[in-house]
Amino acid sequence: IYVEGIVENNSGERLNYAEVTVRVYDEDGNQLESYIDNTTDLDDGGTWAFEVMILEDAEDIDSYDIAVEDITW
Repeated sequence: IYVEGIVENNSGERLNYAEVTVRVYDEDGNQLESYIDNTTDLDDGGTWAFEVMILEDAEDIDSYDIAVEDITW
């Protein structure tokens, strides 16, 4: 299982580091695990196509969420 997406830097500044966190949950809302992908040197207006590999079994996952975290200028 992969979660894919695109992040656009609209901060007005070059980012030295950005991280995407994907958290997966079971049907009871319990977090099973979290997974990350990161990039460096993302120019203002630039985009980053991320891909996060999920190691849980598909039948165990009910939902997920995505957050852009740990941004450094």
